[in-house]
Amino acid sequence: MKARDLEAVFRYVVGPEVVEAAVADLSDRPTVLIAGGPLTGKSTLAKLVASRLGGPLLSAGALVRRRAEASGRSVIQATLDLPRDDHVRLDFAMARSIARGEARVYEGRMVAHIGAWLRTRGRRGLVIVVLECPLDVRARRFGARDGGDLPAEALSAAVAAREATDRRALEEVYGFDFASPTRSDLLLDSSRASPEELLEEVLARVAPA
Repeated sequence: MKARDLEAVFRYVVGPEVVEAAVADLSDRPTVLIAGGPLTGKSTLAKLVASRLGGPLLSAGALVRRRAEASGRSVIQATLDLPRDDHVRLDFAMARSIARGEARVYEGRMVAHIGAWLRTRGRRGLVIVVLECPLDVRARRFGARDGGDLPAEALSAAVAAREATDRRALEEVYGFDFASPTRSDLLLDSSRASPEELLEEVLARVAPA
């Protein structure tokens, strides 16, 4: 995905004046953006980083989960039911917050792409982290958290289906796969290190506030 493609969608939905206002006064506050697919450990790492940096955390997933809980739907269904323009408005709200440096840590599927775009507009101080993790490891995590007594094959199928659903939903919104490569400062495999070890790798990239 090219940064101008994301900006074009933002401009179409929220308006060019709103986009330009969001990037008119960019912060250079050190800010960590953590992206990755389902069950890669984004939330766990983001909470650890926010705790160590002593600043707030803003999670895209938490925003969707609150919508799902309020309507009695699953997170996946809430994502699917969210109108296209509302998807974009949520992501733009995240982008505007990152531009202003309102939080120290941001976590979500789109934040790496958002950070890459903001860099083209002059936002400094960002550390973009992308987490990866093999499907079998993510399936075991799902089983330990939500999968009950499902066999390994069923757990893997459930995780793969959830990821495919997420990817299709966002591809319909933006016209590209959110899992497509984007420039990151750290590409980490969360199956090869503990969350605490990943934390130290991230903190080594963060400039003092």
